Amino acid sequence: MVDPAYSETRICPQPEILENSLFWHYAPDDFELFQLEKMHREFVRAKRKVGWPGRFRLPAREVVFLRSFMKPRKIKFLCCGTPTVAGTAARLTHCSGMEYSLQVSRKTTVRLTIYNEELPALGSALKWRVLTSGGQCIQADRHGRTRSGVPPHLLEVPCIELQPIQHADGCFDAGREVYGWIEGEAENPVELFAGESRYEMQNENRAFDEQDQTLEFYENRKFRTCNPVAFRYFRFKNAMVQNVRCRLLFSPQQYKGAFRSRDGLLNSIWLHSAYTLRLNMHHFLLDGIKRDHMPWAGDLALSLTSNAYTFADGAIIRRSLKALGNSGPAYGDVNGITDFSTWWIICHELYQLYFGDREFLSRSYPLIWERVESLIARCNEAGFLVKNLEWVFIDWTPGTKISALQMLFFMALGSAARLAGKMNAAEDEKRWLAFAVKLKKSIYRQCFSPKCGLFSADIDGKTGEYTRHANLFALMSGLAEEKDRHGILNALVGTGLPPFGTPFLATWELLVLAESGKTSCAMEKIRSIWGNMLSWGATTFWEGVGDYREEKDFCEFYGRPFGASLCHAWASGPAFLLPRILLGLAPTADGWKEFRCTPRPGYGDICCTVPTPFGRIKAEWRGGKLHLDHPAETVCLSHCSRQQD
Repeated sequence: MVDPAYSETRICPQPEILENSLFWHYAPDDFELFQLEKMHREFVRAKRKVGWPGRFRLPAREVVFLRSFMKPRKIKFLCCGTPTVAGTAARLTHCSGMEYSLQVSRKTTVRLTIYNEELPALGSALKWRVLTSGGQCIQADRHGRTRSGVPPHLLEVPCIELQPIQHADGCFDAGREVYGWIEGEAENPVELFAGESRYEMQNENRAFDEQDQTLEFYENRKFRTCNPVAFRYFRFKNAMVQNVRCRLLFSPQQYKGAFRSRDGLLNSIWLHSAYTLRLNMHHFLLDGIKRDHMPWAGDLALSLTSNAYTFADGAIIRRSLKALGNSGPAYGDVNGITDFSTWWIICHELYQLYFGDREFLSRSYPLIWERVESLIARCNEAGFLVKNLEWVFIDWTPGTKISALQMLFFMALGSAARLAGKMNAAEDEKRWLAFAVKLKKSIYRQCFSPKCGLFSADIDGKTGEYTRHANLFALMSGLAEEKDRHGILNALVGTGLPPFGTPFLATWELLVLAESGKTSCAMEKIRSIWGNMLSWGATTFWEGVGDYREEKDFCEFYGRPFGASLCHAWASGPAFLLPRILLGLAPTADGWKEFRCTPRPGYGDICCTVPTPFGRIKAEWRGGKLHLDHPAETVCLSHCSRQQD
C-alpha cells in the first residue's frame, strides 16, 4: 500500500476538530487568510525557489462581534485575544486563561471587540455576527472546537511516524514520496542530503537544493530538519547517525472513493493518483509538496475534481476558494495570473456540480460578480480580454497563448452565467451570456481558420501558429461549433500540434477525447503518461510529462537540475478520469442529485465507488452487466453501456 495512512473505513489520522455545541467564531474568510499568511511565512523560511503567487488581503487584527440578548443573561466564552465590551448593559470578567464571563443586565445588543496581533477568535456555544469595516452586520464564520482546546487556526496538520529502510549503500528509503521531518541522533555535526529521487539525493551542491535541508539539534544528541521536506530518499554525511525516523504530515482523510479492475496497471495508476492528491491536502489544496507548496486557482480545477471522486472533502475546497478569492480584483489577478482569474470562476461551478453547496455560493457570489465584471472591464470592443494582463500562463510550453486565454474567458463567462442562474440573478445571467456570445463571434471571426479547421494561437491570425491549448479549450468550453469539432478532435489525436508539457492539460484533453468517442486513444495515453512514470519507480505523479531517457531528465525544470516537482496535485487526474471514462460516472445535476453511469464495454470487469453528499454510488460492470447501487436521494438518468470506439 503506497499510502501509510490509508483507510477506507475511517478518517486517518484522527481529526482534531470536534462537532459539538461549542464553536470558534472568526470574521468571514479571516481564518483562511491567517492560514495563508502563516503558510507564506513558512514558505519564506523554507527557502523555496519560486515566487509567492499573487497578493492577498491580510486578516483583521481587531474584530467586532455582535449578539442580541432578549433578557438578562450570564454566559462564558473563550477568547483568543483581548476582549472589550461597549456600553453599561454588559460587564466582562476574566476567569482564567482564555475563559471570560459576560454578564448582560437587560435586553440589549452586545458589542464585543476582540483585538489580537495574530487573529481574533471567539469561542462560544451561541451564534455571533461580525460588524464589517463597511458597516454591514454578517454571520461570523464558525469552526468546531478541538480535542486539545487549541483554537482551530493554531492547529497543525497531524503527523504519523514512519521508520525508513536503510539500504546497503547507507541511504535511507521511506518507501514512497512523503512530506515531513527527518529526525535522528548523532554525536557530531551531520549533513543531510534528501531528494524525491535517488538522483536528487546524490546532489551535494547546496546551490542546487530546492528546499532547506538544514538540521537543528536539541536535547544534546537529537536533531531534526528545521522545516518539513519532500523526499523519498535521504542520506547523512560526516557522522554516525542512530534512531533515524520520519515524522510525516498527513491531512486527516478517508478514501471514500475506489477503483478496481483486472488491469493491475490501471489500479496502480488510480491509487497513486489519489495518494499524490492526498499528500497535497494540507490546510488548502496545494500544488506540490517540494516547491509549489501553495494554492493555485488553475491547478485547483483539476485537484478539486480528483478530490470529488476520492476523498469528497468539501471543506478543503471551500477554504481554498475563499483564500484565493481574497486576492482581488483590488489586489490584481488571482495568483497574479490572468488565466487563473478565469479558472477561479470555473472552480466555483465545479464545486457546485460535485458538492451542491448553495449556501457557499450565496456567500461567494458577490466576489464572483466582482471578478467577472473586473475581467469584462479589461476587454476591448471585440470582447477580447487584452487589457492590463498580468502573467498569461496557460501551460509550461512556449508559444502564443492569447487565443487560449480568450477560450478560458469564454468558459468562465459560461460558468458565471450558470452560477447567476442558480442565484436567480437574471440580469447578471443575461448580461454575461450576451457578452459570451459577443466573444464567441469575435473568436470565430479572428481566430478560426476554415482552411485548416483550427483556432489560431493569436487573435489576429498573423503568426500562423496553432497550438493544442486554444483548440482544447474551444472544445472544453463548448465554443467550437458541432461542424468543427470533428476536425479539432482529429488534430488533438494526431501529432501535428505541439504536445502539452504537463499532466494538467493532458488530463483535460483525455477527458474531452474520451467523451467525444475517442476512448481507446484516451486510455492508451493514460497508460503511456502515468504508466511511464510508474515504470521509472514513481510513487507519486510528476509536474511535467515528456520522453525521458534518464532520471536527470524528469528531475530538471525551470532550467534547474532538481526544479521539477515529483509530487504535483495537477497530475492526479486519473483519480477521476478512470471512473469517468470507463464507467461514465459523472453528475448531471449539482451535488450528484442526478448522474449518469454509462460503462464502456471492452475493458473487462470494473467496479468503482464514488462519494456524493448523499452517500456513495457503487457501480460494477461484471460479465457485460451493470450492477448499480446509489443513495435514494440521487437519480441515475442513464445506465446503458456505450459501444466501444
